[in-house]
Amino acid sequence: MGDFKKQRAIASELKQSASPRRVKAVDNIVVACETLIKEDAKVTYVFVAEKIDALGLKGGPKAQSIYNNADLKTLINSYIDKVPPRADARGKNNAASSDEEELLEALSTPRLKSMFRDVLAERDKAKAQMRILDGFVTKIKNTNGYLGVEDVAVPAVNHPSDEEVAIVEEFFTILYDYGFDLVDGEVVKGSKPTGSRKFVDLLRRKGLFSGENLRQNKF
Repeated sequence: MGDFKKQRAIASELKQSASPRRVKAVDNIVVACETLIKEDAKVTYVFVAEKIDALGLKGGPKAQSIYNNADLKTLINSYIDKVPPRADARGKNNAASSDEEELLEALSTPRLKSMFRDVLAERDKAKAQMRILDGFVTKIKNTNGYLGVEDVAVPAVNHPSDEEVAIVEEFFTILYDYGFDLVDGEVVKGSKPTGSRKFVDLLRRKGLFSGENLRQNKF
Protein backbone atom coordinates (compact mmCIF):
# COMPACT_ATOMS: atom_id res chain seq x y z
CA MET A 1 0.00 0.00 0.00
CA GLY A 2 3.05 2.29 -0.13
CA ASP A 3 2.57 3.43 -3.76
CA PHE A 4 0.34 6.51 -3.87
CA LYS A 5 1.16 7.67 -7.42
CA LYS A 6 -2.47 7.74 -8.57
CA GLN A 7 -3.66 9.56 -5.47
CA ARG A 8 -0.86 12.13 -5.62
CA ALA A 9 -1.56 12.72 -9.31
CA ILE A 10 -5.17 13.53 -8.43
CA ALA A 11 -3.95 15.87 -5.70
CA SER A 12 -1.58 17.60 -8.12
CA GLU A 13 -4.39 18.13 -10.61
CA LEU A 14 -6.65 19.61 -7.92
CA LYS A 15 -3.96 22.11 -6.94
CA GLN A 16 -3.58 23.53 -10.45
CA SER A 17 -4.81 27.14 -10.56
CA ALA A 18 -6.20 26.68 -7.03
CA SER A 19 -6.09 29.25 -4.25
CA PRO A 20 -3.36 28.91 -1.59
CA ARG A 21 -6.04 27.85 0.88
CA ARG A 22 -7.27 25.07 -1.40
CA VAL A 23 -3.69 23.92 -2.07
CA LYS A 24 -3.09 23.67 1.68
CA ALA A 25 -6.31 21.72 2.18
CA VAL A 26 -5.37 19.23 -0.55
CA ASP A 27 -1.87 18.79 0.90
CA ASN A 28 -3.36 18.20 4.36
CA ILE A 29 -5.72 15.55 3.00
CA VAL A 30 -2.82 13.72 1.34
CA VAL A 31 -0.83 13.70 4.58
CA ALA A 32 -3.84 12.59 6.64
CA CYS A 33 -4.90 9.81 4.24
CA GLU A 34 -1.43 8.36 3.90
CA THR A 35 -0.90 8.54 7.66
CA LEU A 36 -4.16 6.68 8.30
CA ILE A 37 -3.24 3.98 5.79
CA LYS A 38 0.24 3.56 7.28
CA GLU A 39 -1.38 3.26 10.72
CA ASP A 40 -3.70 0.57 9.33
CA ALA A 41 -6.66 2.78 10.23
CA LYS A 42 -9.89 3.33 8.33
CA VAL A 43 -10.02 6.15 5.81
CA THR A 44 -13.31 8.08 5.94
CA TYR A 45 -14.15 11.75 5.48
CA VAL A 46 -14.60 12.20 9.22
CA PHE A 47 -11.42 10.33 10.13
CA VAL A 48 -9.40 12.36 7.61
CA ALA A 49 -10.66 15.64 9.13
CA GLU A 50 -9.93 14.36 12.64
CA LYS A 51 -6.43 13.22 11.63
CA ILE A 52 -5.70 16.67 10.17
CA ASP A 53 -6.60 18.18 13.55
CA ALA A 54 -4.64 15.52 15.44
CA LEU A 55 -1.52 16.20 13.37
CA GLY A 56 -1.85 19.93 14.01
CA LEU A 57 -2.10 20.75 10.30
CA LYS A 58 -3.42 24.26 9.73
CA GLY A 59 -5.94 25.11 7.04
CA GLY A 60 -8.42 22.23 7.37
CA PRO A 61 -10.59 21.10 5.76
CA LYS A 62 -13.19 20.06 8.32
CA ALA A 63 -15.51 17.13 7.68
CA GLN A 64 -18.46 19.23 6.59
CA SER A 65 -16.31 21.10 4.08
CA ILE A 66 -15.22 17.76 2.64
CA TYR A 67 -18.83 16.59 2.35
CA ASN A 68 -19.67 19.79 0.46
CA ASN A 69 -16.81 19.54 -2.05
CA ALA A 70 -16.85 16.89 -4.79
CA ASP A 71 -13.15 17.32 -5.64
CA LEU A 72 -11.99 16.71 -2.08
CA LYS A 73 -14.26 13.66 -1.83
CA THR A 74 -12.79 12.33 -5.08
CA LEU A 75 -9.28 12.62 -3.64
CA ILE A 76 -10.21 10.86 -0.40
CA ASN A 77 -12.18 8.20 -2.28
CA SER A 78 -9.05 7.37 -4.26
CA TYR A 79 -7.35 6.53 -0.97
CA ILE A 80 -10.41 4.65 0.31
CA ASP A 81 -10.32 2.48 -2.83
CA LYS A 82 -6.70 1.60 -2.08
CA VAL A 83 -7.48 0.17 1.36
CA PRO A 84 -8.53 -3.52 1.25
CA PRO A 85 -11.94 -4.40 2.75
CA ARG A 86 -11.88 -5.11 6.46
CA ALA A 87 -14.35 -6.11 9.11
CA ASP A 88 -16.16 -3.23 10.73
CA ALA A 89 -14.86 -2.64 14.26
CA ARG A 90 -16.98 0.07 15.84
CA GLY A 91 -16.46 0.29 19.59
CA LYS A 92 -19.10 -0.42 22.21
CA ASN A 93 -19.81 3.26 22.70
CA ASN A 94 -20.43 3.75 18.97
CA ALA A 95 -22.07 0.43 18.20
CA ALA A 96 -24.46 0.57 15.29
CA SER A 97 -27.95 -0.77 15.73
CA SER A 98 -28.93 -4.07 14.14
CA ASP A 99 -30.73 -2.17 11.37
CA GLU A 100 -27.64 -0.07 10.72
CA GLU A 101 -25.42 -3.16 10.67
CA GLU A 102 -27.76 -4.74 8.13
CA LEU A 103 -27.58 -1.65 5.95
CA LEU A 104 -23.80 -1.59 6.26
CA GLU A 105 -23.50 -5.20 5.17
CA ALA A 106 -25.78 -4.56 2.19
CA LEU A 107 -23.50 -1.85 0.79
CA SER A 108 -21.44 -3.22 -2.05
CA THR A 109 -18.19 -1.24 -1.98
CA PRO A 110 -15.70 -0.05 0.65
CA ARG A 111 -16.40 3.54 -0.44
CA LEU A 112 -20.13 3.27 0.29
CA LYS A 113 -19.43 1.56 3.62
CA SER A 114 -17.05 4.38 4.52
CA MET A 115 -19.62 7.03 3.64
CA PHE A 116 -22.26 5.26 5.75
CA ARG A 117 -19.89 5.10 8.74
CA ASP A 118 -19.30 8.84 8.31
CA VAL A 119 -23.04 9.45 8.49
CA LEU A 120 -23.24 7.48 11.74
CA ALA A 121 -20.21 9.28 13.18
CA GLU A 122 -21.64 12.70 12.30
CA ARG A 123 -24.95 11.73 13.89
CA ASP A 124 -23.19 10.71 17.10
CA LYS A 125 -21.19 13.95 17.13
CA ALA A 126 -24.32 16.03 16.58
CA LYS A 127 -26.00 14.33 19.53
CA ALA A 128 -22.96 15.02 21.72
CA GLN A 129 -22.84 18.68 20.67
CA MET A 130 -26.55 19.13 21.37
CA ARG A 131 -26.00 17.71 24.87
CA ILE A 132 -23.19 20.23 25.39
CA LEU A 133 -25.34 23.10 24.16
CA ASP A 134 -28.31 22.01 26.26
CA GLY A 135 -26.12 21.90 29.35
CA PHE A 136 -24.63 25.28 28.56
CA VAL A 137 -28.02 26.97 28.07
CA THR A 138 -29.25 25.40 31.30
CA LYS A 139 -26.23 26.83 33.10
CA ILE A 140 -26.93 30.30 31.70
CA LYS A 141 -30.53 30.10 32.90
CA ASN A 142 -29.37 29.01 36.35
CA THR A 143 -27.01 32.00 36.58
CA ASN A 144 -29.60 34.69 35.89
CA GLY A 145 -29.30 34.51 32.11
CA TYR A 146 -32.46 35.28 30.18
CA LEU A 147 -33.33 34.29 26.61
CA GLY A 148 -36.60 36.13 26.01
CA VAL A 149 -37.47 39.59 27.33
CA GLU A 150 -35.33 42.47 26.05
CA ASP A 151 -35.60 44.79 29.06
CA VAL A 152 -34.42 42.27 31.67
CA ALA A 153 -30.95 43.14 32.90
CA VAL A 154 -28.38 40.38 32.53
CA PRO A 155 -25.55 40.57 35.03
CA ALA A 156 -22.15 40.34 33.39
CA VAL A 157 -19.78 37.53 34.20
CA ASN A 158 -16.41 39.15 34.78
CA HIS A 159 -14.34 36.02 34.64
CA PRO A 160 -15.87 33.23 32.55
CA SER A 161 -13.83 30.05 32.62
CA ASP A 162 -11.65 29.04 29.69
CA GLU A 163 -13.74 25.87 29.39
CA GLU A 164 -16.97 27.85 29.01
CA VAL A 165 -15.46 30.11 26.36
CA ALA A 166 -14.07 27.09 24.49
CA ILE A 167 -17.47 25.37 24.51
CA VAL A 168 -19.14 28.42 22.98
CA GLU A 169 -16.45 28.91 20.35
CA GLU A 170 -16.55 25.23 19.40
CA PHE A 171 -20.32 25.41 19.01
CA PHE A 172 -20.14 28.42 16.69
CA THR A 173 -17.34 26.79 14.68
CA ILE A 174 -19.65 23.82 14.12
CA LEU A 175 -22.40 26.20 13.00
CA TYR A 176 -20.03 27.74 10.46
CA ASP A 177 -19.10 24.28 9.17
CA TYR A 178 -22.78 23.57 8.55
CA GLY A 179 -23.25 26.71 6.46
CA PHE A 180 -24.44 29.12 9.12
CA ASP A 181 -22.86 32.55 9.52
CA LEU A 182 -22.86 35.41 12.02
CA VAL A 183 -24.08 38.73 10.57
CA ASP A 184 -24.57 41.80 12.76
CA GLY A 185 -25.08 39.70 15.87
CA GLU A 186 -27.56 37.32 14.23
CA VAL A 187 -26.90 33.70 13.25
CA VAL A 188 -28.16 33.28 9.67
CA LYS A 189 -28.48 30.43 7.17
CA GLY A 190 -27.95 32.00 3.77
CA SER A 191 -30.10 35.13 4.03
CA LYS A 192 -32.53 33.64 6.56
CA PRO A 193 -32.16 34.73 10.23
CA THR A 194 -32.56 32.14 12.96
CA GLY A 195 -33.98 34.44 15.66
CA SER A 196 -30.82 34.06 17.74
CA ARG A 197 -29.84 37.73 18.17
CA LYS A 198 -30.79 37.87 21.88
CA PHE A 199 -28.91 34.64 22.57
CA VAL A 200 -25.75 35.89 20.82
CA ASP A 201 -26.01 39.23 22.64
CA LEU A 202 -26.38 37.41 25.95
CA LEU A 203 -23.21 35.40 25.30
CA ARG A 204 -21.29 38.56 24.45
CA ARG A 205 -22.49 40.45 27.53
CA LYS A 206 -21.38 37.54 29.68
CA GLY A 207 -17.93 37.70 28.10
CA LEU A 208 -18.26 34.22 26.61
CA PHE A 209 -18.17 35.02 22.90
CA SER A 210 -16.67 37.62 20.57
CA GLY A 211 -16.88 35.94 17.15
CA GLU A 212 -13.91 37.95 15.88
CA ASN A 213 -11.57 35.09 14.97
CA LEU A 214 -13.90 32.19 14.20
CA ARG A 215 -14.77 32.99 10.60
CA GLN A 216 -11.07 33.10 9.70
CA ASN A 217 -11.07 29.34 10.16
CA LYS A 218 -13.92 28.64 7.71
CA PHE A 219 -12.89 26.58 4.70
